[in-house]
Amino acid sequence: MRPTTYNPSYESPPPSNNSQKSYRILSRLIFVLFVLVIIINISISFTWLVLNSQLPLVTISNFTLPPDHHNHPNDDQTI
Repeated sequence: MRPTTYNPSYESPPPSNNSQKSYRILSRLIFVLFVLVIIINISISFTWLVLNSQLPLVTISNFTLPPDHHNHPNDDQTI
């Protein structure tokens, strides 16, 4: 009786092994996709930060320039 109960449990590993292989492939694909999404997000956030860091610099330069040209408001409009 024991060999017959052990035989089905021994026959079941090959499909589970195939499912494990497919699971490994899926996990690798998911991992690669996850890494790609992270890299894309980092690049987008980096460019967004660079663009946003340039905008405050422009506004700061615009705010620091007007005190020098307080007597000439038209100069601020041309700049």
